[in-house]
Amino acid sequence: MLKTTLFSATLAALFIGALVNFTNAQTTAAKTPALKTYVLGDGHFSIDMPGKPQKTNESGDGLSTDDYTVKIDKDEFVVTEMSLINGEPFDAEIAKIIKDTYFSSLSEGFRKHQAEGHDIEVGEAEEIAWNGLKGYQLIIEVEGKTISARVFIGERVYLMSSISEKPGFSEKVLNSFKIIEKKSK
Repeated sequence: MLKTTLFSATLAALFIGALVNFTNAQTTAAKTPALKTYVLGDGHFSIDMPGKPQKTNESGDGLSTDDYTVKIDKDEFVVTEMSLINGEPFDAEIAKIIKDTYFSSLSEGFRKHQAEGHDIEVGEAEEIAWNGLKGYQLIIEVEGKTISARVFIGERVYLMSSISEKPGFSEKVLNSFKIIEKKSK
């Protein structure tokens, strides 16, 4: 459990670093790339992305974590799929700890930058429903740009984050996320 909590905090810290670099970069008019649907996570989910996601994996202590990342210009999209190696669904308490750690790490990191004088507004995590999934979303306004972070909890836990200078593009990518039901044989 400690590894899960630490991983979530580390992921959030990396995301914060990328966002700070993103917001410090000069905004230019950028063309919105076309989206393509990718089936990822060994067929467990799909999401529309503006490029082929690069996969990294970390496994240990009974937990497997797969990150799928697309970086194009100043935009970055990440989906993290967390699963137990034994195939069992996450215990609700552990899933809640992952969600709380992810969002609190993001919020705390941005509030530190806010205290340094950056134009940042950190919202509160709100419960959402999307494509039949129960989830949570945190919206952060960074110097006029909207940053979205979402968590969906089911048999697996999905952490998603998006950064884009293109209005509405982050939401378009995140809203395309779908769990693919496995059919019994």
